[in-house]
Amino acid sequence: MQAHGGFGSATRASAEGGVLVVVHPAGRLDDSGVASYWTEVPAFPACHVEGASLEEVVGRTRAAIVEWLGSSEGGARRPVDVPLRIELAL
Repeated sequence: MQAHGGFGSATRASAEGGVLVVVHPAGRLDDSGVASYWTEVPAFPACHVEGASLEEVVGRTRAAIVEWLGSSEGGARRPVDVPLRIELAL
């Protein structure tokens, strides 16, 4: 699991100020009806999330990370505080 950006990578990222989340704009940002965003999480290469607003996409990304961390620990469902470091890709 370590070779694929597993739990160890997330732990290191958190110790360095949070899990890096890169937010990419998509659609027309000047029109809230068609604006959208997607995220990538380098520590979790398969984690890509879409949302209609920054708040939605960051919230859904946090939920995906928490879900992944829970499944990587044998399915144990416990609250996980995941600090995020957000960067905008413009």
